[in-house]
Amino acid sequence: MWDLNEELSGDGPFPCHTEQPALYCTGRCRKVLYSGPQEAHRFELVDQCRSATDKLVRPTATMRRFGFYLVEFLLCLTTFVSASSSTSAASASALRPVHFAFPALSAAYLPIWVARQSGFFQKQGLDVTVSYIAGNNKLTAAMIGGSIQIGVGGSASVDANARKASDLVFVAATAQRAVASLFSRPETKTVAQLKGKIIATVGKATLTDDAARIILEHQGLSVEEVKFVYTNSVSANLTALITGNVSAAILTAPGTLSARKAGMVEIGNAATTDIPYLHGSIVVLRPYLQSDRETLKAFLRALMEGIRESKRNPEGSIEIMAKYLKSSREALLESYNTFIPYFPNIPEVPPQAIQNVVRLHGLSLDRDAIERMVDNSLVRAIMSETPSK
Repeated sequence: MWDLNEELSGDGPFPCHTEQPALYCTGRCRKVLYSGPQEAHRFELVDQCRSATDKLVRPTATMRRFGFYLVEFLLCLTTFVSASSSTSAASASALRPVHFAFPALSAAYLPIWVARQSGFFQKQGLDVTVSYIAGNNKLTAAMIGGSIQIGVGGSASVDANARKASDLVFVAATAQRAVASLFSRPETKTVAQLKGKIIATVGKATLTDDAARIILEHQGLSVEEVKFVYTNSVSANLTALITGNVSAAILTAPGTLSARKAGMVEIGNAATTDIPYLHGSIVVLRPYLQSDRETLKAFLRALMEGIRESKRNPEGSIEIMAKYLKSSREALLESYNTFIPYFPNIPEVPPQAIQNVVRLHGLSLDRDAIERMVDNSLVRAIMSETPSK
């Protein structure tokens, strides 16, 4: 409740005889009337009170106590917010910045996305920026240029090293097989029936091209007995297959789902051949490996937690995948179910995988050069930290 003082008329100024240096006008005055120190201050009306009903009022003791507590609360709140902001800023500044990039919109990189979205990198003291740079060649160029410290590598990285264009080192493998399938038109039931026919892949010496060669080799059909066409994208592979321009095509999830819906037939799967390959490997330039081993170890520790979480929490992982792939629920499930069996608990890089790339691409690299491309010491060091159960 408000206590009304006696009516005040005239233009003022009026002496203040209240206990608190704040008065309020109940009439047309729009502002708190306040001026000067406790005993000496005087106040003036903001607008002249021309009506006899215009009153100057002051708070009761209850209202004064309420105002005091309100001010105290606001001061404490301001201090808390300021301290929290300072703490957050200090914490953020203490994180080590790392720029990471992946070269394709594929569920092969799900463990990285899960680690990023779940805060596993921050848990390891890293502020990781995750970027999409289309194509391994562009990604490698960005790493050489210094804008990317850690990236995804594969057969293109082996080629770059063989040409002396880079000195990339494979430090982990999120998938140790080529996760890609060979689909054919309904009239073709087996790989052997592709003899003399056309197979679509994205490009020479790409993952899809290597997957086709792995499947053919595993089924005993020579690559010289088929013809290859290069379409530049997996979606173009699918279109060429459905329209009948080719007899078979290499597809990756979720394109495999669309192929089955269109009546196409899966006649080969490179991942199930059990031939080691580099699909989604983590690579760094050698100087970075030498100068930032602890940062890299922290990154791989978070990655390994991302692998475990991807397997442990399918629904959460699919939700995270949706942020990157923008696909339907059905397509996301196809991608998840296709890749999840090939995420290793211990993501070491199989040297045999690099040897297979060298063989498939016809490169001239000796054993020492191949072994120099692999450094599993960080993954092994992390595994030694993990208490046995």
